Amino acid sequence: MSKIENQLSKLESKISSESILNPAISKSPVGWHIEHTLLTINRIIETLQISDSSNYKWRLNLVKL
Repeated sequence: MSKIENQLSKLESKISSESILNPAISKSPVGWHIEHTLLTINRIIETLQISDSSNYKWRLNLVKL
C-alpha cells in the first residue's frame, strides 16, 4: 500500500470519532479536521490535473531563503 493510501486509511479509521472535541488542542471537532484535510487533498489534486509543467520557470525567491 502506498504512503498516501496508508494515510487515507488512517484518516478513514477516525471517521467514527468525528464528534470528539478536545478544546486544549482545537476548537473544532475531529470531523471538521477530517473534512478540511479531504477538501485540501481534493484541491491539490485538481490543481495538479490542470497544471502544465512546461509553463514552469524557476525564479529566485529571497523570502523562501
